[in-house]
Amino acid sequence: MWWSLAVLVGLYYLLRWYRERQVVSHLQDKYVFIMGCDSGFGNLLARQLDLRGLRVLAACLTEKGAQQLRSQTSDRLDTVILDVTKTESILAAAQWVEERVGDRALQQYLVVRYKIVSYLVSPAFSTHQVLVNGFVVRELTYFGVRVAVIEPGYFSTNVTNPEKISRGFQETWDRLSPEVREAYGEEFLASGE
Repeated sequence: MWWSLAVLVGLYYLLRWYRERQVVSHLQDKYVFIMGCDSGFGNLLARQLDLRGLRVLAACLTEKGAQQLRSQTSDRLDTVILDVTKTESILAAAQWVEERVGDRALQQYLVVRYKIVSYLVSPAFSTHQVLVNGFVVRELTYFGVRVAVIEPGYFSTNVTNPEKISRGFQETWDRLSPEVREAYGEEFLASGE
């Protein structure tokens, strides 16, 4: 009995060792698109993947964040400004990615997405535009595209700061058209605070 348990444990560790040794070849030919690169996890991941030789397409909310990231990385990293609450920004970023990646998109496009807190506006449209939504993962695998969706749990960052969240709700609410505000109602804004 102990012998079979030892064999199972040994097989588990052998499989684990094998999986940890797997590497992606030709990193310099791979593209990674990361949203939220001004700071935090997105910024850290963009810098680390750049150091490993990948071509990083980094979406930042502000030009200041994009400039700071570019100053800390190689010329393999390229930035775009992306505000997921604005349709025109989403479409422009999707076009920008397509221009950079070209026809290699269906073969060598690895996408990384962080959990987005988008005040009042669902990020589903934006993520669909840049091919990082779980809804399209199955569709993309048919074409040989591998999609990795990384959504870390709760960490104390600017995205989880209650004051910034409340301020973001109010700023987004103020930008909405009167028709949209009426459709949601004032209670919706109050429920988010």
